[in-house]
Amino acid sequence: MPKAKAPKPEQTAPENTGPEIAIIEYGEKRASEFKGNPKNWRRHPEVQKDAVRGSLRELGWISPVIENIQTGNLIDGHERLAQAMEAGQDSMVPYVVVDLPPEKEDLALAILDPITAMAEAAYPQILPERFKKGAP
Repeated sequence: MPKAKAPKPEQTAPENTGPEIAIIEYGEKRASEFKGNPKNWRRHPEVQKDAVRGSLRELGWISPVIENIQTGNLIDGHERLAQAMEAGQDSMVPYVVVDLPPEKEDLALAILDPITAMAEAAYPQILPERFKKGAP
């Protein structure tokens, strides 16, 4: 799938009165074409690496990685890319491009996972049994 520009908000909806939309582009490109963020603070334990590997194998790419146009750095998706490359697959990866100045990139990098981690797990009935074994 070639790169596609995200539609400008004014083209698809009335004036935006909510948060600024930083996403400017989306598309697919090879895993090797991304640049890791030197400030990435996340360290992934083996159990998480196994889970990411299994998710990619079972579901494929269901969430894009995030790349900042101003720096070329990744903001999210480092481990998914690492797993794709480790498997010897320079596969196509879905991505979104955001336009953030470096100080906002640092903030996004710092808070993206911690905010997600605040969610409480309810383990819905639709969860396959094989994934419930580790559930509290």
